[in-house]
Amino acid sequence: MTVIKPRDISLVKRKKTVDDAEVKRVELHCHTNMSTMDGISTSDKIVRRAYEWGMSAIAITDHGVCQGFPDAMYEVDKIRKEGGE
Repeated sequence: MTVIKPRDISLVKRKKTVDDAEVKRVELHCHTNMSTMDGISTSDKIVRRAYEWGMSAIAITDHGVCQGFPDAMYEVDKIRKEGGE
């Protein structure tokens, strides 16, 4: 058994991850939390992050399901309403 007894706690500001590549990639293998085998992130957050990183597209490749697609589609609609392409 491992017991952890913290003595101090430090609050830090999280450094946001960015994609500063000149040529942006397209992620062709991405699982959402709707996948029957794996995946943690929700499809709307995945689509938003891809947009923030400048990706022109992303492929959701969940195992055995397609329930993640409506949330992805709604997030694309939100991005377009905010002026994104």
